[in-house]
Amino acid sequence: MLTDINLLKWLLDYPRDDITAPIITELDKHLANPDFNKDMTKISEVADKLCCWVKAMRKYYDVNCIVKP
Repeated sequence: MLTDINLLKWLLDYPRDDITAPIITELDKHLANPDFNKDMTKISEVADKLCCWVKAMRKYYDVNCIVKP
């Protein structure tokens, strides 16, 4: 996935308004893992930024649930 030249475009175009509760339930399992929340910059700058993106999408879902109705 990291070698895909279209990764940035895919992330920018991700249909974030279509994130559903089952997706969030599955995502929360990964976010609860302490390894997911470590400082990834020592391992990979790209991995760190992807983790930040995932966390941002999670926050977006919460805000969207409040604002959307």
